[in-house]
Amino acid sequence: MIGLLLAALAQQAPVLEEKFEDPEALGRWKAVDGARVGPEPPSRASLDGGALRLEADEGTRRWLSLERAARLPGAKWIRVSARVRTEDVNPSGARYANCNLYVRFPRGRVQPLRPFSGTHPWTAVAHRLPVPGGAEEAVVGCFLSMPGRAWFDDVRVEAVDPPKWEEARSGRTLFRWLPGDRLPEEARRYNQESWKSVSEFLGTEGPAEVVYYKYPDVPTKEEYSGMGGNGHVNGDEIHTVWARDRHEIVHILARPWGNPPALLGEGLAVHLSGSWQGRPVPQAAREILEGGKWIPLDDLLDTAAFRRRDDLVTYGIAGAFSRWIAEAHGKEKLRALFGRLNAASPPEENRRLFREILGLTPAEADARLRASLEKK
Repeated sequence: MIGLLLAALAQQAPVLEEKFEDPEALGRWKAVDGARVGPEPPSRASLDGGALRLEADEGTRRWLSLERAARLPGAKWIRVSARVRTEDVNPSGARYANCNLYVRFPRGRVQPLRPFSGTHPWTAVAHRLPVPGGAEEAVVGCFLSMPGRAWFDDVRVEAVDPPKWEEARSGRTLFRWLPGDRLPEEARRYNQESWKSVSEFLGTEGPAEVVYYKYPDVPTKEEYSGMGGNGHVNGDEIHTVWARDRHEIVHILARPWGNPPALLGEGLAVHLSGSWQGRPVPQAAREILEGGKWIPLDDLLDTAAFRRRDDLVTYGIAGAFSRWIAEAHGKEKLRALFGRLNAASPPEENRRLFREILGLTPAEADARLRASLEKK
């Protein structure tokens, strides 16, 4: 089903297409400072095997972005796409963590496509977005501001039709899905029941209206929403590949509780969803433990570290942790942790508050959590 709806939508001839195959290709792109902390040395741009290659190292002080403008005669929506390959792109310690294609309209903000790090084979990326009123062009950029190497190829900008969403409203939620996909009434009813039960548990009401976007697959979701993954929240919008998604509903309703590290934010969502990967949360966590994949809580308290690990493991542990806090220490302790620990705070500060609230270090809580799972 991947790309099912994308192929069905009418598209016009591209308004920009660059394959970097001819020796003059680099001259069609303008090198600008994407970021800088000093005048020299700059990152490097070159043609390599029919692709644009950007390269930087630990000593780079100016990170060049290669840009090109695309004229948009009468376009209401555009689709921007490319292929990206990376080698040893290292975000550790990088002041500016960018490795991506981006789009910018006149006087508008930079809108990045999927970021890359590490080493990846050629990967297709795409994003559809509306053209602001009066905009006659869009600037497309290729940018790397971390040590490593990145290749860009087959950069395209196409005028496309606006999406034609199917819609249904239930309570305060406006559900939207694309033609050819399905969001059954039973699933919409489940989401409304989830909203009610989660709202009652958290003691929060949420926004006056939520828009729930359902996509048929992850590539379509990424192309329309600008973000990969199975689901995410953007303001008062839920973007998901699931017809039923209590997890993202929790994220919206839990915002008044605070902005905690992912260990707690994702953990609460998994706990209140009731299962992880189709199994009850304790069972899923126990399988992680017995399989030798357990990651100590202290290692997951930093959100960046949490996000770098396998989410099939981290989310299961986080859900079991939130469940254990609620059962062993009570909902108020869970809410105190959620409200006082902050995703933007240094890990040391969050460790201090963790111990102050629970009377346990993360290592001690980890031992008790594992012991509780072993008893089940």
